[in-house]
Amino acid sequence: MFILNEGREAFNKFMTTVLTQIIYGGISLLVLYRATKLPVEFKTVVFYSFTFFLWVLFAFWIISTYKEFIGSYQLYLKSKLPNLDKATDKLMVSDIWKADRRLALEYTCIIILTIGVLIFVFFGSGLSAAQIAETIKIK
Repeated sequence: MFILNEGREAFNKFMTTVLTQIIYGGISLLVLYRATKLPVEFKTVVFYSFTFFLWVLFAFWIISTYKEFIGSYQLYLKSKLPNLDKATDKLMVSDIWKADRRLALEYTCIIILTIGVLIFVFFGSGLSAAQIAETIKIK
């Protein structure tokens, strides 16, 4: 299996960034909460711009982490399956299934695992924001 052998380093990097993404997401949620309490005026435009920038950065960070891990996994698959067209950027499960069914099931499980972890980032960010708000007593 990829995450236990050749892809251990890529998976470890993916999982270690999850913790920092949860903390960053919690801070972003607190800033968003604070932004909803401010009146919409000209003097608060900078704060709203900052909040928007935080969320755009958060989304790009999650997407790039996912793409980096999946990219390394697809390179692994292309090395294991020499019959696949190496010029294509996207691997389809049906193409992998035709070549090797075990690898197709592994690919499906790893995709589900990584998407599940990314969903956990959003729920963890909410819990992190609640704990930070409770600690600093934000109302």
